[in-house]
Amino acid sequence: MQKKHLIYKTSLIEYQVWGNGENILLAFHGYGESAESFWIFEPFIAATHTLIAINLPFHGNTKWDVLTDFSPQELLFIIQQINPATTRPFSIIGYSMGGRVALKMYELYPALIKKMILVAPDGLHKNPWQFLATQTSLGNRLFKLCMHYPQPMFLLMELSYKLGFFNKSVYSFVKFYLTEKDARLMLYDRWTCMREFYPSHSAIQSNIRKYNTNIHLIFGKYDKIILTKRGILFQQPVTEYVTITEIDAGHQLLKEKYAAQIAALI
Repeated sequence: MQKKHLIYKTSLIEYQVWGNGENILLAFHGYGESAESFWIFEPFIAATHTLIAINLPFHGNTKWDVLTDFSPQELLFIIQQINPATTRPFSIIGYSMGGRVALKMYELYPALIKKMILVAPDGLHKNPWQFLATQTSLGNRLFKLCMHYPQPMFLLMELSYKLGFFNKSVYSFVKFYLTEKDARLMLYDRWTCMREFYPSHSAIQSNIRKYNTNIHLIFGKYDKIILTKRGILFQQPVTEYVTITEIDAGHQLLKEKYAAQIAALI
């Protein structure tokens, strides 16, 4: 494994590389995680693939200019600076939030992406709270205010949980990231910075048919955060191209014990 970095404008992008095979595999990590998550695949793909995992803004040691959003166009430019071979078709593996990044990149650059492996991927479900917070100016201002003064939001969350709008796993997941002030402010920066990574399902499905792209969706059978049923709904218009695999696990699928099963799809 090699840890490297790239200077882009006023930002520093950290990334890690495993293997030296001729096939390029880009990896996008989950929220609050890092490129390090993908080391588990090295024993299975090092001879055939070069795996490049990029630390997204405000993750790992990537230092992003907080005054600007992070766009898919910038990500593609950074990828091609890291490895010029990615001007040719490459594959993508994305986990959780990284799945949403992968979906948006495929929506915009389908000719460059020959295969996607999406592990418990975000982006298959239109989250109304995330849409409000990142896709509308008023919602984003309210989002920022709530991150600084969270008490009314906590009361609303508690009421929503008691009324059954959140299951226990989602409620606990949200509370984990919102209890500490630094974590709340980081959530605001991360979501706002990456608001352009909001995929269109219809555009993606159209591209899948046009470019005959194989997509592998992998879910944890007991995952209460990212549900398998989201993948089934996404798959229905493109069943001949999209496969779904369920693993006897929860949301945390990037573990050594699942690595061989996931790597077999790469």
